[in-house]
Amino acid sequence: MSVNVVQNQGALAERAFTVTQLELAVWLSQQSSAVSVPQLLSEQVNHTPEAIALAVAGNPWTYRELEEAANRLAHLLAAHRVGLGDVIALLFDASAQAIIAMLAAWKVGAVCLSIDSTLPDAQVASLLDDAAPSAAITTTAQATRLADHHLLVIDIDDPVVNTSYPAHALPHPNPDNIAYIFPSDTSRAVASTSVWEIWAALLQPPT
Repeated sequence: MSVNVVQNQGALAERAFTVTQLELAVWLSQQSSAVSVPQLLSEQVNHTPEAIALAVAGNPWTYRELEEAANRLAHLLAAHRVGLGDVIALLFDASAQAIIAMLAAWKVGAVCLSIDSTLPDAQVASLLDDAAPSAAITTTAQATRLADHHLLVIDIDDPVVNTSYPAHALPHPNPDNIAYIFPSDTSRAVASTSVWEIWAALLQPPT
């Protein structure tokens, strides 16, 4: 048996492809067992806590270290009542801190808007105006760029981040929650394909 599945590509032409009955059964089983990114990472932590999750500028992070850092930041977000459906702007360069901030946001059910710190102030302001985030996470070096935008700014370098765990219960985000938003103007899009490449590598490491 085969099933024809049609994908609607909007302005693009519709394309049909064929899947076997077995492939369809596997796909359906994957949909019914969907889990959130934080849950997937927690499972990886339980499986290989001391394995290297990522290395940036020669500094390695184990899965346990990544999870603990994200948990501390997530508890700080929860303390500020940042949670399900809230948009959080992440102003970073390519760094481990950017990954930690993204994971922390997802742990409280928030939606990420990643902003490349190399963008000029005018573009950063435009992205913030469009997305209207309720909070932002960034570094000490970048925090002053957000001072005029009337939103909660959390400095990931602030020592208070390391003292916020585990003061607040964290929610259990649903796999169907929105995780990420992109600017409609693709010329301003940042960290698009690279986001999924990063998480694919983190959540499905070589065995």
